[in-house]
Amino acid sequence: PHERAIFGARAHSVFSALSRCRCLLLPMLCAWFGLRALLSHASDPLGPFDEGLLFTDAFLMRRGQVIYGDFYVNYPPGILQVVRAIIGLGLPPIFSVRVFTLLVRIGSAVLAGWLAGRAYGRRMFWSVVAVVLILQANLGLTAYAYSVAVFLGLVSIALWPRPDSRRARAVASGITLGLLSYFRHDLFVYVLALLGPLETVSWAMRRRSLLLGSLRQLLLLGGGAAATALLLWLPQLLISGPSRVLHDVVFDQVQRVIPGRVLPLPSFGGSTEIPALNLSVPSWMATQLTVCLALAAAATLAALLLPLRLLARPSSAHPRRIAMLLCVFAIATLPQALQRTDYSHAAFGVPLTAAALWAVAGSWIDAPVV
Repeated sequence: PHERAIFGARAHSVFSALSRCRCLLLPMLCAWFGLRALLSHASDPLGPFDEGLLFTDAFLMRRGQVIYGDFYVNYPPGILQVVRAIIGLGLPPIFSVRVFTLLVRIGSAVLAGWLAGRAYGRRMFWSVVAVVLILQANLGLTAYAYSVAVFLGLVSIALWPRPDSRRARAVASGITLGLLSYFRHDLFVYVLALLGPLETVSWAMRRRSLLLGSLRQLLLLGGGAAATALLLWLPQLLISGPSRVLHDVVFDQVQRVIPGRVLPLPSFGGSTEIPALNLSVPSWMATQLTVCLALAAAATLAALLLPLRLLARPSSAHPRRIAMLLCVFAIATLPQALQRTDYSHAAFGVPLTAAALWAVAGSWIDAPVV
């Protein structure tokens, strides 16, 4: 009987290991297909619009010329400075920038899966990595500023200090958050607009921070973000003048760019026929655009249900804060997806929306994944 018990225990452990491998195999295989699809764009011709504008403006900046009246003056100069620096390395410029973009895409997917797992008490959600790589594959390897901003947001969350962390970690998280403002100031403003009221209410009702361990950490993180943003934006303000900068990145966006770029929402009702498969699917599953928008809607609903999730599955302070931060950043990407509802603008926020959804609803989505 003793030998049978030992054999049964070993067999159970083997079957459990095989079950975990089987559960991991499908999302990792999907992630590999997404990566292959992304790599297939490495040899694409130079894009005539975003990618071409980035290289044109970066080359002009290297010659000391001032970019004015161009499409990209509506955005902060961070991505232009990155492309300009990569060109200065003396390597093949298009290939080098695309390698940088590939690293940003892979880094965003891996960080999203890791943070979702950390928020739920797991090591990694590989299904999040797969979803991000697949849904962002058709973005290609253009160095979009919003993709870099989302990556920096994920890095800032990953560096978010624990209650017992050293001061340097709070400063590093703040620096990364401030750096985000140099790539997409709108995402930076939306994140602060959501974090500010949450912290204010927490201090008013509980006399302590909701997302940080102490007032010192709050001051260090906020100081790091403010100092970095000021350091990056001050030269621009001094050279161009505050009125010109505000006109380009605020007033012109609100008065002309955003109203002129609004697109109608796609239909989510009914079903769509796929003749090649002889299959009928719900309309929200028919295109990548509708899937990205449905993911954003689900992440928003998950953020609203986060208090119930915390009550049903209590967690320690740091995982709870990661889940809250993922939800805040995910909601902050909604204006980008809804102001211009095309595939690219809806797909930019997928790393954050997928991570937030899995962090809150992981038990219903991905319970077997290790």
